[in-house]
Amino acid sequence: MTRKTFHLGLMALDGCMLSSLSGPADALRVAQTLAEIRSPNDAPQFESIVFSARNAKRVRSESGIEISDIKPLGRDQHFDLVLVPGINHHRPGELWQRRAEFEPEFSALRAFHLRGTRIAATCSGT
Repeated sequence: MTRKTFHLGLMALDGCMLSSLSGPADALRVAQTLAEIRSPNDAPQFESIVFSARNAKRVRSESGIEISDIKPLGRDQHFDLVLVPGINHHRPGELWQRRAEFEPEFSALRAFHLRGTRIAATCSGT
């Protein structure tokens, strides 16, 4: 029997909140373990992939911790869900003023949306 794999894309960018990436990845890892305990022969598979819309190999989180081993975004990359992380900012209007900085991310999100990929966000990523 073929098991279904759920692919979660975690969008990494400089200044992102580390917990926005690590929290969901940890939660899926726990879900994977529990699914295998409950149904060892046909448990769904969960895969978290950290990627960059800029094809960066590493980014620095808002806390200064470097995130490495970031996967390049393939042309036809498939995710069941893309999660946009919260990013560092000091005032609500600051993100609006900085929106041009995020054009690569917006372009990638538009492309995912047009392919029917679900998109979610945490914190200021919304």
